[in-house]
Amino acid sequence: MLNNNPQYRTVAQVFPHIGDKLTAYWGHSNFVAYMEGLLHGTRNGTRRGFPADILMALHYLAEQHKTAFPQYEVTDDFWAYVESKPTVPNH
Repeated sequence: MLNNNPQYRTVAQVFPHIGDKLTAYWGHSNFVAYMEGLLHGTRNGTRRGFPADILMALHYLAEQHKTAFPQYEVTDDFWAYVESKPTVPNH
């Protein structure tokens, strides 16, 4: 599914390591934690931030995942959820 997604391709072309993780986490609860970490930062301000097109693509992918997999939406303690270290699911 992601390979044909223009937003995914935008991210993966510039940040292939992020693209790999998006593919691995897609459809799993860890996708939400990973995306929240990317979008809201969990490195005490040491990230430089993303270019606007990448940031918009990441937001779009997060919304698309939330629509496709509503059972994985963040519902309680946002920071506890974000700070959990996502693991790559076994396929």
